[in-house]
Amino acid sequence: MAWILRFIHNISNVNKLRGNLVYEEFKKAENLVFKSMQLRSFQDEKFLAKMQAFKDEEGLLRIRTKLVDSDEKEDFKFPVLLPANDVVVKLIREEHKKAMHA
Repeated sequence: MAWILRFIHNISNVNKLRGNLVYEEFKKAENLVFKSMQLRSFQDEKFLAKMQAFKDEEGLLRIRTKLVDSDEKEDFKFPVLLPANDVVVKLIREEHKKAMHA
């Protein structure tokens, strides 16, 4: 997805991006995939209210946890809400297990 976004950028801009993809490009692609999953899966306002979901500055749905007042990073305190049965989530779980939960 990051390469596709780079391609779209390069065909529509005079300033072409070259070389290896950078972190920001991967993050933008990840956010786009997550938003797409969320749009398909989370339309029920009651469910979102029950999960204490909110949209972050990137437009991603996140949930409030008991760690709100902790010193942890924001991504840890407010995880992205993803549908458990989505194929992308299954791939993430598989890779997480392969990496020994790293």
